[in-house]
Amino acid sequence: MIIDYLKNKKLYNDAKIQKILDFIEITDFSKIEEGKTVIDDDNFFMLSNLTTKNMEEGFWESHKKYIDIHYVLEGEELFGYENISELKINKDYNEEKDLITYHGDMRNPIVLKPNMFIVAYPEDAHMPNILVGDKKAPLKKIIFKIKY
Repeated sequence: MIIDYLKNKKLYNDAKIQKILDFIEITDFSKIEEGKTVIDDDNFFMLSNLTTKNMEEGFWESHKKYIDIHYVLEGEELFGYENISELKINKDYNEEKDLITYHGDMRNPIVLKPNMFIVAYPEDAHMPNILVGDKKAPLKKIIFKIKY
């Protein structure tokens, strides 16, 4: 798991991650419609306007085929992360959705704010889009899917 601000992108040597961080830096997302956008044969992203949710509405997830990069454009979210070995599987791997769900406590939350990103590898379970404080709020973010 990597958590950082876009301004520190040069710290990361992984070419796939660097490609996406460069793409974020030069793209005007205000001109892109909500939904899925294909970057190339192996990578795509989803631009989403969401409302943060209570922790009880959230769930742990991980993926086998893709690395996730979550990047916040507007608003903030509580983002949980945990190694998959620390959680119990709720639903086994769904190959079509590239999704495994888990249950367990959120012990390592972080507040993601605009210009922050998080990289979740296959061993990194994550619970995104959780409200900060006690009120649901708008959240605009991009979730990149990078072929693993």
